[in-house]
Amino acid sequence: MDMPPRVLLVDDQRDITRFLRTALETLGLPLRIDEALSGEEALLALRDQATGAVDVLVADLRLPGMNGLQLLERARRLSPRTRSLVISGAADGEMRREAERLGAAAVLDKPIELKAFLETVTRLLAQTTLPEAALQGPTAAEATRPVRRSVEPEPEAALRRELDAVLVVRFDAQGQWRGRLPAQAESALGDPTKVAAALQAGHWHLVETVDALLVLWREGGDVIVAQFAELTGVRLAAVRRRVRRDPPRQATTRVSVVRPEPAAAPQPPQAEPAPLAANGLAPEPAAPVATAAPLPLVVDPGTAGQALSEDDLKNFEQALANLKPQDADVFWA
Repeated sequence: MDMPPRVLLVDDQRDITRFLRTALETLGLPLRIDEALSGEEALLALRDQATGAVDVLVADLRLPGMNGLQLLERARRLSPRTRSLVISGAADGEMRREAERLGAAAVLDKPIELKAFLETVTRLLAQTTLPEAALQGPTAAEATRPVRRSVEPEPEAALRRELDAVLVVRFDAQGQWRGRLPAQAESALGDPTKVAAALQAGHWHLVETVDALLVLWREGGDVIVAQFAELTGVRLAAVRRRVRRDPPRQATTRVSVVRPEPAAAPQPPQAEPAPLAANGLAPEPAAPVATAAPLPLVVDPGTAGQALSEDDLKNFEQALANLKPQDADVFWA
């Protein structure tokens, strides 16, 4: 039994590889899709011939360790039949020319446009072993299923960018899908007709799958299905704005408001304090201070100007020796 064509997605961001995987699943082709987060991991997958050769290699130019150009060079030696496609967020002219020299069929800029990506991968698959009947569309047994367009319509592409979603599809009022969900997401969603009947305007519904989150809401007679790898706060706020359709706020004019100063409250009259004596709190009288009597100094006018005798000197010296500090205070008072 022939093995399905193998596509290898190489990017150091898991959200990018999941986004590309989901986009490829919308083609409805029998594909085996593998992912690698580095150039070294991609080389291991290229060497693993037991699981089948890699038909299409999709690689980012800027990878940790081995970059995308080095990966293309080694991939061309390991598997010459592998077709390659390069994606980059900042590829200058020299890098583009080098990638083309190494065999890259195209260099797509980030953010990736699904239409160009899917058309390039489909063209590269047509150059490998993919049966022509698979590229032409569904078989007669699948003709009864709702028609699904492989290329993302522009309204859904714009909405996907607005919500930062991996994929956005629409189930219209005529019961037809505009876009295609991955098989696991389609199985988790169930009958879209019943889902459309259960949804109410202005409300959204969350369906969790193995590796993705589906958010559903109504817009008119259509049901919008947005797929997210992770529902962050910013993405959830974008979904709420879209679902509620909040009208834009009317412009307002600033009006200055002057608030009057509050009147000062009247102060109550201050009562005169009662004397302390009326409350029995009169101060105690000060204790009398004992003072020393002044020295009895008597000067005889008749003897003034005369020389003191020896006894008078002794008496004077004895009086000086008997003086105390309080005697000086009394003297100068």
